[in-house]
Amino acid sequence: YGFIPPCTMGSLGILCFLIFLEKSWGQDPTYVISAPKVFHAGTSENVVIQVYGYSKAFDATISIKSYPDKNFSYDSGSVHLSPENKFQNSAILTVQLVQFCEGQNSVSYVYLEIASSYFSKLQKIPIICDNAFLSIQTDKSVYTPNQSVKVRVYSLNDEMKPSKRDTILTFIDPQGSEVDIIEENDDTEIFSFPDFKIPPNPKCGVWTIKAKYKEDFSTTGTTHFEIKEYVSVFAVILFGHLPNANHSQMHRRHPAGMAGSSGWNRDGEEVVVV
Repeated sequence: YGFIPPCTMGSLGILCFLIFLEKSWGQDPTYVISAPKVFHAGTSENVVIQVYGYSKAFDATISIKSYPDKNFSYDSGSVHLSPENKFQNSAILTVQLVQFCEGQNSVSYVYLEIASSYFSKLQKIPIICDNAFLSIQTDKSVYTPNQSVKVRVYSLNDEMKPSKRDTILTFIDPQGSEVDIIEENDDTEIFSFPDFKIPPNPKCGVWTIKAKYKEDFSTTGTTHFEIKEYVSVFAVILFGHLPNANHSQMHRRHPAGMAGSSGWNRDGEEVVVV
């Protein structure tokens, strides 16, 4: 038996390993197994097997098993290899999120096992639960008390297609306390949540919104917004360029809704100070 170490095939990210079997008549019997170099839980993974030097059809079983004990099979498939398919076939295997990812927060491993009456192979493969993309967007970055925050979420899987998973949003105040939790089902890649109503007498400062999938504990998204008592945006307009301009010749114009402590009108009228 001979072994060629794994090799990465360019941007395809394919892990290849070759085993040369015992010599027989004609071409030496060999097989090639192609699989992703990293598995993603919740994603369908394509495993391809091709053999050379055989003349009779036979079956092979491809399985994903628990590491390191091999006691649990996450998924398996049987492939038929024959002259009709040029002794090449593939199986689609999936490690379900609920089977693997609860409590996982780092890279783990599984075994990829190929077994037939002619050969068998066991290969350790990394697997991660972070298999998607979550992004949160709000309608603006600064709010005042008693306003509502409009939120939408972009949810894509690792193939950049709509993930269609239940998503949970958590709103956290500047002191780190969870104020509200909202759950929504994703029907498209971009979906809106019910408005978050800022509670009475909120803590001013930077708030955080965290998104996660209901059945996936690793893929998350985060954004921030700020709550202020008022938004102090105003314009100062100077009329004229008189060399001896004095206070009476300069007008300061303030839009309505400014802080009452400065004597500005809160009733929707523009105030001009002369």
